[in-house]
Formats: sequence, structure tokens, C-alpha cells
Amino acid sequence: MRSINKRGFTLIETLIYIAVIGLISGSFVAFGSSVSSARNKTYAAQEVQSNVRFALEIISNQIRSSSGINVPASVWNANNGKLVLTNAELNKNPAIIDLDEEGRLRLKLGSADPIFLTSPRVKVDRLYFYNFSNENERENIGLEMSVVYRQEASSAEFGFRQDVKTAVSVRQ
Repeated sequence: MRSINKRGFTLIETLIYIAVIGLISGSFVAFGSSVSSARNKTYAAQEVQSNVRFALEIISNQIRSSSGINVPASVWNANNGKLVLTNAELNKNPAIIDLDEEGRLRLKLGSADPIFLTSPRVKVDRLYFYNFSNENERENIGLEMSVVYRQEASSAEFGFRQDVKTAVSVRQ
């Protein structure tokens, strides 16, 4: 009898090897995509949260250090609110906290150029100021805002929103 040489692969063996390699490669691609998506979501959340922390710190400090509130010039209980504070220092009078046309939170001290409290990567889409002050009591301001990450319409993985409510009193 003649011996048959069995050095090659059969068609079925080749298809099985290709299927196994394809499954393993597909798993690596799906895992890499999942990790990238999680990284993008985390980045958006960190960006929004750091902007909210910074903005709240600056606004709180401005309210506490002001000498009072210009109630008639402020916009209360409405979206895109505006807070006008009076300061003892003339070069910082008035201090105005509001939004620009693009939804960036800004602080304007006197006649100086505005200082942006949020980065261009986020948008404040809700800003409300509330006057909780009673007569003969310390002035108290409520603040409510929603900050979202600016994203392209096609990338929902960057979608993140943070809503904040707080109140701050003027130290007199």
C-alpha cells in the first residue's frame, strides 16, 4: 500500500480556523470600542463636573464678598437669569453674573472685560437666580443651573448633564 501525505489542511479545518480567529479578533475590537466609549463618557463627566465646581466656587465667593444685591437690575425666577451684585470696591462695582449668547457663564466686574467661568466645551442651558431674602434679614440668593457637555450630534457617548441647586448668603 501506498502512504498518503497529510501535510495540508482540509477545507473544513481552514474554515474552522478562520471562524475562531474571526471571533477572537471581533472580541478584541468590541472590547476596544467599549473601553473607548467608557473613556469618552468619563471625560465628558469630568469636564462638566470640574466646570460646575469652579463656577459655583466663584459665584459663591462673589455673593459672600459683595456688599449687597441690586434687586431691580437682576433677573429673577427666569431661565438665563442675571445676578447684579454691589461691591465696596468701586473698580469691581457692579459684579454681573449671567450667560453669553453661546451659553457660557460669565462674570463681569465693573468696566473690566468679562471673565468666563465655564469652558467652551460645556454649555449652561439653565440658569435661574432666586431671591430668598426677607426684610431685615441677611440677603440670600438661590442658584439653579444645568450644565451639559457640548457634543456633536452623532456622538451620544459624550452626553452628560449635571443639575445643581444651592443657596448663598451675603456676609454683611
